[in-house]
Amino acid sequence: MKKLLLLFMLAMTGWNVAYAQIPDGSLAPDFDATDLDDNPYNLYTLLDQGYTVYLDISATWCGPCWNYHNSGALETIWEEHGPGGTNEAYVFMIEGDASTNEACLHGPTGCVGGTQGNWVAGTEYPIIHLEGPSIASAYQISYYPTIFMICPGDSLVYEVGQLPAAGLWNAREQRCAPPPLTIALATTRNVKCYDSSTGAINITPDGGVPPYTYSWSNGATTQDLNNIPAGTYTVTVYGQFGTEGVSDPIEVEGPPSELTLTITETTPVGCNGILGSATVQAEGGWDGDYVYKWANGQTGQTAYNLAPGSHVVSVTDDGDCIVTTTVVMATAVYPTATIAAAPVLNCNQPTLQLNATGSSSGPEFEYQWFVSNGGNIVSGGTTTTPTINAGGSYTIQVLNIETTCASYDNEAVVADLNPPAADAGPSQHISCTVPQATLQGSGSTGPNFTYLWTASNGGNIVSGETTLNPVVNGVGDYTLKVTNTTSGCTQTAATIVTGTPAPLIQTAGGSINCIASSVTLTTTTNAVSPTFSWTGPNNYSSSLQSPTVDVSGAYNVVVTDSITTCTSTATALVISNTNAPGASATGGALTCVINSVTIQGATPDTNAVFDWTGPNGFVSELQNPTVSDAGAYQLVVTDTLNGCTSSAVAAVVANTVPPIASAVTPGNLNCNTSQIQLNGTGSTQGANITYAWTASNGGNI
Repeated sequence: MKKLLLLFMLAMTGWNVAYAQIPDGSLAPDFDATDLDDNPYNLYTLLDQGYTVYLDISATWCGPCWNYHNSGALETIWEEHGPGGTNEAYVFMIEGDASTNEACLHGPTGCVGGTQGNWVAGTEYPIIHLEGPSIASAYQISYYPTIFMICPGDSLVYEVGQLPAAGLWNAREQRCAPPPLTIALATTRNVKCYDSSTGAINITPDGGVPPYTYSWSNGATTQDLNNIPAGTYTVTVYGQFGTEGVSDPIEVEGPPSELTLTITETTPVGCNGILGSATVQAEGGWDGDYVYKWANGQTGQTAYNLAPGSHVVSVTDDGDCIVTTTVVMATAVYPTATIAAAPVLNCNQPTLQLNATGSSSGPEFEYQWFVSNGGNIVSGGTTTTPTINAGGSYTIQVLNIETTCASYDNEAVVADLNPPAADAGPSQHISCTVPQATLQGSGSTGPNFTYLWTASNGGNIVSGETTLNPVVNGVGDYTLKVTNTTSGCTQTAATIVTGTPAPLIQTAGGSINCIASSVTLTTTTNAVSPTFSWTGPNNYSSSLQSPTVDVSGAYNVVVTDSITTCTSTATALVISNTNAPGASATGGALTCVINSVTIQGATPDTNAVFDWTGPNGFVSELQNPTVSDAGAYQLVVTDTLNGCTSSAVAAVVANTVPPIASAVTPGNLNCNTSQIQLNGTGSTQGANITYAWTASNGGNI
């Protein structure tokens, strides 16, 4: 009966009863509407916000509409899932009959068109009156009440009918595509220490259809990750009805390198109550301000007043990573003081360096030497290598200025500076009849002693100058030096020789060569009034002191001191060096091809020079000059030492006569004779002759 009444009203308003209701799954028509409290709404705005929208298109006069309205199904949807509940749905009552006025919604008073009662009382969700008929028309309803559900996301509309609240909500689960499953990153925690598993990720999934399951890129299946290493992670969250979402890559960072703590410096525990210190340096980990803590309560990189023992220090970086190390402070260490065995001081080595370089060394050490028992330090008294020059006792103090610890060592140095014995003996006498004397020296003896005589003031040692008894032949002074080769110490003593000795004489010869044809025999003597008598080759004789001779051979001279009548003899040797160097020369030939040649000079003499002369004023000092003129070239080779020469000639000939070319006049070519042989046998012939024919004016070879 109510359906017939609705069809009658639709016919009265001009609707075609054959017009079909909007099909399920159609795109819902959008609308703007204002509820009874003047609150505006837009359908698609609500859908875009994720709300599932339920439309109750009813008429105030409709009994079934009233009954369903009072069933509480839509009220339950609004309370449980509307903005005051889970905030997933919106519910509208749409007054679809244009023939009823707004008063009908509040009850019969003033109602035009009929009403079942007060529709507003107890209804919390919006009621649309003014735009209701147009909405009903847009959705092409065929009867009252028509209950529509419009899904968010795809905006598709479905008629769900007069279902209880559970059925209405189940229709949403079955019909509406669930909202996208999104994954929000709540928090991440980076790893504390390098290569550790202390990171964490907390996520919050939303949308889709709960409950959710999880699949992480590292294989985990929990909602959140804990105790994970640094890296990049993704998670796929699966909801019901095939919903799922994939997170963006989530980065859990770690420090770029391992946090290390290194002991960089320590000051050791010293003597006399001095305590040590230690400095550490952190590197790596989370860069930033490092926090250092020592087990004894000190903070900072350096801890002071550290007693012997172990001291633990830790460092914490910006990521709260903690690394510890232990500084071990040793008990006070005394330095090393040691002096190497010293050699004996003697005359060979009157000073020496003591060697304490085996002692402790470094910028923290100081040295001080002390002497006793005659010792003396020349220099370096605050070094490990002082210079000394006396026997005695030497002590070094090695002091560590940081710890005040000191050590000592002592070395006794022996000195051997005693000179040997030396006595030159009594004076001696010589004469013309006894021209030589043997000196009677004495002194220390043994394999480590040597002797050396020297003469002065006319004295002359004949032999034995390194013995105690040398033979002498000159009046003068003689000094004996005795040396201890072990210690280097020496002693000298002197004696004299008197008398009238034979005069001393010295003479020198020379060389006769191609430059010098004579030699002067230079002669010297210590005779006060000398006379000279020379004899030599070819009955040579002369009374000159330094005569000139031109014959090679041995020349003997006797010098007589006319005052003492003592004599001495000497010999001067004159040699002859007149050997020619030898020379050879090689020429060559000039031709029509070769317009210059190198002429060759040669000699076996390694001290020779070369001098060439030739045609057209040619001169050269080269051994092998190059010439371009034919003729005879003279070579003179000179020995630069003796001035002697040799000569040779090099001939350069000219071979520039051209060969003869002769060609006999040939016969004629005609139809009977198609080719002929040319005859050049009249030309010059020989192994070094070549021939080349050419054709012109139509000729062909």
